[in-house]
Amino acid sequence: MNETEPKVTLPEWQHAAVVLLQGPVFEHEAERWRRVSHGRKDIDGYFRQIGLRLVIDPLEGYAYLDQVSDEERRELPRIMRRRQLSLGATVYGLFLRQELDRAIKDDPTVTRVRRSLRFIRDLVSEFYPTTNNEPADRRLAVSHLSDLAELGFVQRIADSGDGNEAEYELTRLLRAKFNPQAADELIIRIRAHLAKRHGNHESDALAAV
Repeated sequence: MNETEPKVTLPEWQHAAVVLLQGPVFEHEAERWRRVSHGRKDIDGYFRQIGLRLVIDPLEGYAYLDQVSDEERRELPRIMRRRQLSLGATVYGLFLRQELDRAIKDDPTVTRVRRSLRFIRDLVSEFYPTTNNEPADRRLAVSHLSDLAELGFVQRIADSGDGNEAEYELTRLLRAKFNPQAADELIIRIRAHLAKRHGNHESDALAAV
């Protein structure tokens, strides 16, 4: 008769650590947020052994993993590749950061800000005006938003509509990564860059977040 192996119960902070490896955790994700908040000391200590650190902002309501500074990392190899956004995704991120700020200013108690694809496309229409190829315009917008979603800046609402009625949640991580002081200057630079191109092709230039 085979004996049943004892069931191993992992500490809650270890569950939270696995979730953080998959992406940011937000306050509205109640159980995940509770585990990260309660286990923050253990989580941070664990990841610092491999050159990562836990960043948690209880006021803004988000947590994520980031690389420690080069001084702290010393001989450890860089684990997290510095991800760079395309020019288009950067434009979207800048305008969505401003839109999130407006929503919070209008209602400081707001916890989740959602905007439709149609609204977002209108928001960036100065840089990406509508052409006579609506499907291509929409695919381009979705592509830029997908890049932002991979880094946790936006989340596609699964049960929202299709096409231009699809909804995206603007996460507060936008406020951590897109500097409002530099936004106006960068938008001016991008505007000048696009004006010189005289076309609708994407630039190969990259803008680091």
